[in-house]
Amino acid sequence: MRKITLVVAAIFLVLIFFALDLNSYLSLHSLKVSLGQFEAWRAASPVLVGLSFLLFYVIVAALSLPGAAVLTLAAGALFGLLWGTVIVSLPLASAPHLPFWSHVIYFVMPSSPASGTG
Repeated sequence: MRKITLVVAAIFLVLIFFALDLNSYLSLHSLKVSLGQFEAWRAASPVLVGLSFLLFYVIVAALSLPGAAVLTLAAGALFGLLWGTVIVSLPLASAPHLPFWSHVIYFVMPSSPASGTG
């Protein structure tokens, strides 16, 4: 049951990504068009925008969705060299491990202790 739930959730996220045409927003052209609006958001609440960008980047990289390269370039352009590097470093380090650890948590670790074994 857990295996089916995880597979259905991953498929659902990928289908939502393409159904909402979010991949069109992950292009250099759309980044250039919406740069002014993003700058206004970042000026209003830089921590929230930075964390939201980081979370979105983790999801894109963990699900291997197209656009991770554009997001890497966008982080530098939108947050500057120092903060762009900091924001991109965590997802780049953690995203490849998420599928592995989700497999370990859902499939390898038992949901309840084995009866009669130590």
